[in-house]
Amino acid sequence: MSFRTQRLLTAEQVTGMFQRSRQHDKDFTDSESVDEFSTSSGSSIVLTDNESLDSDCEGVCPLISTVSGSTSSTSRPTQVKHAQSTVPVSILTHASTSTSTRMTADSEWVWNEVGLSPQNRTENLFRFNPSRTPGISAPLYDESSALKCFQTILTDTVIDNLIISINDYAVFKINEKIAKGGIKKQSVYASWVPINREEINRFLALLIVMGLNRRPRIRDYWTKTPTFWYSPFVFQVFPNRSRFEAIYHTMLHAGEPGAESKHKIEPFLNAMVGSFQDAFYPFQNLSIDEMVIGFKGRWKYKQFNASKPHKHHIKSFGLCDSATGYVYNILLYFGKETSYAPDVDKDGLQAVKVFQTLLKNIEKGHTIFADRYYTALPVITYLLDREIYFTGTVMSNRKKLPQGLKDLKLKHRESKWFLDEAKRVMCVAWRDKKAKKHCVLASSLASAENVVGNDKPFVIDCYNQSMNGCDKADQNIAYYCNFERRSKKWWKKIFFWLFEIAQYNSFILYKLSHLDEQKTGFRDFKSMLVQQLLEHTAPLRMEITISDPLRCNVYSESAMHLVEYITKDRKCLVCSTPAKLKRTNFICSGCTDRPHLHPKTCFAFYHQVKLQSQARIAT
Repeated sequence: MSFRTQRLLTAEQVTGMFQRSRQHDKDFTDSESVDEFSTSSGSSIVLTDNESLDSDCEGVCPLISTVSGSTSSTSRPTQVKHAQSTVPVSILTHASTSTSTRMTADSEWVWNEVGLSPQNRTENLFRFNPSRTPGISAPLYDESSALKCFQTILTDTVIDNLIISINDYAVFKINEKIAKGGIKKQSVYASWVPINREEINRFLALLIVMGLNRRPRIRDYWTKTPTFWYSPFVFQVFPNRSRFEAIYHTMLHAGEPGAESKHKIEPFLNAMVGSFQDAFYPFQNLSIDEMVIGFKGRWKYKQFNASKPHKHHIKSFGLCDSATGYVYNILLYFGKETSYAPDVDKDGLQAVKVFQTLLKNIEKGHTIFADRYYTALPVITYLLDREIYFTGTVMSNRKKLPQGLKDLKLKHRESKWFLDEAKRVMCVAWRDKKAKKHCVLASSLASAENVVGNDKPFVIDCYNQSMNGCDKADQNIAYYCNFERRSKKWWKKIFFWLFEIAQYNSFILYKLSHLDEQKTGFRDFKSMLVQQLLEHTAPLRMEITISDPLRCNVYSESAMHLVEYITKDRKCLVCSTPAKLKRTNFICSGCTDRPHLHPKTCFAFYHQVKLQSQARIAT
């Protein structure tokens, strides 16, 4: 049974998190004192010297999670009214972890069924006080543009590396074709010229437009018939359709020229994830879930699951912020070749290896929400050792869980609670109305309490609100995406998927840095981004000077490379093949070997390839 909802945190709620954090930090004290707090039922709880009302434990629910410390200097939230917190005081008043019993994955778990009472709770207390202030880490302010937020994610370094990868791959393929017998004049390789910063910006802008205005085929964007499909904007951005298709279908590359398998995309993925983590640090609640990319082509790591939106898909694991949906980390699945963290136990559970890899840069005090695919006692034990909370649905037949869960039969709106003797983990079984069977949830941050005015367990209500971080990202990037277009190359599907995630994360940064601004949707953000990206590209176009193709002074400064006619003809070095010989009387007078070349296209193409090859050798 699914408990997920699609709720996005508003700017006012994010602001409230900052404001409540300031107030709670003022109230927090480490001095010995005795305070009395009233619960919602009217009873009181006394906190002694080792117990304190820690605001960090409020992360059970994303709408009331707080951030320890004041807001970052880069963010400027407005003043809003404090919302009334509904977190049960029993969850907030845990005993110190120094007195709890340390459990291991192989320990014997003894479970006791407990009743509905605030006193029945887990006794873990991990303070959420990260070294980085949760939220925006990049220098973004309320006057920062959409392009500035986008360039924070897709940095100049990432763009430059992409340009180098495309041009190096083009040289590699052209040399490969020449070595095999030559290049035909009609070939994409015969007319290829290196891509530059101005052109890659226009290429990316047009990719965004294609997501906003979907058409069946790429060439349909340049059609003039029927008239209602004619788009002058596309002709202005990229007048040459063949050039765009050459980049999109043939020369687009994100790794080394001869890369194979996962190395085709992992360098680009690692660069993007690094930008994601540099620009933002998540709030207390995080969710881990699968993020699938539909793909029906041939690939040995392709997955099949009939219950997924895309039955045939590329599988990946995502770590997302529950409050905003920001994608913080991604792990692509390559079977035995999956790039787990170096320090993982190779013989351990896959769920533990996934958690160790995704949570590499996550500090203690966070609360992780996951579904039953990951939930197991070894995973919970690993997270408790790292002082991280966990809440997730679980299969009732998992090992070492309470025996009473296996044959449990519940009525509608009925719940059962189980707590281990060390009070580290609590299991709750709950059957909602109209549900055919009950669900089971395990948590290291829970108490046997229901939502105020309702008979639903409080921990399940918090799971509903915090588990959908990855679902928010998947839902939003699928609205105006370009990666669902059919392709035979699996790594291109991942490339365009990562490009959409970069836009979505940029949108989250824009929303958090413009809390005073009126509501801006993802489509509006994309439209602004296209306009600003093209305005930024116009000055670059003016600065680019196209050199005379007949002068190749870069690799031979002392010679003038001019076309010269001679009486003796020879085979053209570019377009002549063993199957189809082509001869010419024209040569290059500046080259030492005086090659025979057709002056119309082969002459410029030959010198451009030599120019790229020598530049690559020099670097």
